[in-house]
Amino acid sequence: MGAVDADTTSKALGGLSMSRGSVRIDGELLRRARLGRQWSLDHLAQEAGPPVTRQQLAAYERGSRHPDPVSLARITRALQVEPAQVAGPGVVTLADLRHWAGLTAEEAAPAFGMSRWSLLRAEATGRLPAQCTREEFVQAAARIYGRSDRLVGAALRWAERPRSLQAARPAP
Repeated sequence: MGAVDADTTSKALGGLSMSRGSVRIDGELLRRARLGRQWSLDHLAQEAGPPVTRQQLAAYERGSRHPDPVSLARITRALQVEPAQVAGPGVVTLADLRHWAGLTAEEAAPAFGMSRWSLLRAEATGRLPAQCTREEFVQAAARIYGRSDRLVGAALRWAERPRSLQAARPAP
């Protein structure tokens, strides 16, 4: 898989294991991926391991809940699918890429050499800290998130768009 797995990421970032925030997924696509492997909810929960439970998986598939980044990384790794395959249609954002790597902003920011706030601002507006060039950010994000420079660049360009143009979040 392209994304860094949650266990490796936690070790690489000094053992951090915070998993706040939720990740945008399409519950029906998650269900299809699970059924494609002919797995029950119990089996997927067992394969994904803690903190993923059968009850959480059922809620994710119903769309009543969304996984945190670490849980998504564990689920997609167990299913052997890319996070994008369960994300559903829409524009891929910088936050999506971070989530798909199983990272929170608190975990990812030190790898960029910036504060959590600066990373969240870059994700929301495309504004980078003065000491960080666009090219450096794209290369760092591609390495940290396990994605291509091209995909990261497209997500950054989306963030740089005026808010009024982002409202619809059209399919790519």
